[in-house]
Amino acid sequence: MTEDHKKVSKRDLKKVLILAYYFPPLGMGGTQRPAKFVKYLPEFNWTPFVITVKDIAYYAKDLSLLNDVRDAQVFRTGSLDPQRLLSFFASHNSNSPGHDKNWTSGSWQTFKKIVFSFFIPDTKIFWLPFAILKAIKVINRENITCVFTTSPPHSLQLAGLLLKKIKGLPWVVDFRDGWSNGNFQGEPTAIHKWLNRFWQRCVLAAADEVIGVSSPMFDDFKSRSSHISSKFHTIPNGFDPEDLPNIQPSFSNDKFTIVYCGTVSAISPMGSFLNGLSLLLSHRPDLRKGILFKFIGIDLTGTVKSLAGQLDLNDVIQYDGYLDHQKAFEGIVKADVLLYPVSNSASQDFVPGKTFEYLASRKPILAIGPRVAGTEILEKYSSVESVSHEKIGAIEQAIFKCYSEFKNQSLNVRQNDISQFERKNQTRMLAEILDNLVSVAK
Repeated sequence: MTEDHKKVSKRDLKKVLILAYYFPPLGMGGTQRPAKFVKYLPEFNWTPFVITVKDIAYYAKDLSLLNDVRDAQVFRTGSLDPQRLLSFFASHNSNSPGHDKNWTSGSWQTFKKIVFSFFIPDTKIFWLPFAILKAIKVINRENITCVFTTSPPHSLQLAGLLLKKIKGLPWVVDFRDGWSNGNFQGEPTAIHKWLNRFWQRCVLAAADEVIGVSSPMFDDFKSRSSHISSKFHTIPNGFDPEDLPNIQPSFSNDKFTIVYCGTVSAISPMGSFLNGLSLLLSHRPDLRKGILFKFIGIDLTGTVKSLAGQLDLNDVIQYDGYLDHQKAFEGIVKADVLLYPVSNSASQDFVPGKTFEYLASRKPILAIGPRVAGTEILEKYSSVESVSHEKIGAIEQAIFKCYSEFKNQSLNVRQNDISQFERKNQTRMLAEILDNLVSVAK
């Protein structure tokens, strides 16, 4: 924090109440956006107060992210949603970092899909009473200036809607993913679809300002609500340079190393890449000892290892599992090429969280799948080789092209300015939105 910011008196600091279900020590991408806002908001004269849920059954924990929020007042409440209730039956210590296989097993994924389909917008609706009651107490006690809600889960936005009706404070809505575009939350019936769109329209109409992570998200919202045009702001996800204090981008000088960092899921499938790699090695078995694929993250589909075995790829794949954010970032920086798969079913506004760590690494990227918003960002600021899922032969050729460039030390690396994606600069944008909103409210 600069000396100028240190001189700001407590009386001058404005107070924002942040509601975020996914928050440290939970790991994975969804927690980082609110955590980084909380980290940097005090530098722009805003004091964050956070309401989140207590321990839940979740894929991974990342205790390192607690460093970003150590100075904030965080209120953790109970909940009756399934993930909170299941946490009482977890077989591990709730403070253990890393990946819990209980919640990535096929049986858990099946259970989740069935149970979650019954609730609209999602099962976190059972957290709302706890979050709202705690929010009212904090608002009254701390003289909160405005409210900020970030989703998914999108049911959390209904808490913001109710707080707006009850307390009348300025309210900023933040969408990390689209609501009713079908990316993540299933809509098994027409009732689900209608209610999701109805609640989305209510939230967009009542919010004072709306933030989304991409321009295509704005286009989607605009098509569903006439209220959105004048109050929509784009603040993409990003990266924090402080997560890379002692790591310099470099290329390996041994094996050609392709790295995928993130979650393998229906929206980020791995099959086409593995088939392309297998095809290459069947044509060029001499490359088997010179290529390594590193998978850093979690496989929610439970299919990667079995498919790799079927394709005889076990000797060229290294499974690092879930790593804390800084270690995962280090793995990204040490790659020669980064893998960026996107499902054909992904909506146009889809921007995987890994997009910005990939940018920060200054490494070439092999993108497999449709050209979504995330791909467009990468193409603008980085070096990208794009291939469709259906063209396995083209994927094979793309991998071999990258390998050849690696051997010739000619891998293309672009050095475009990406400072706009730094978390501190993005928090400055958020602070400006909050400042303008509060000045209008006065």
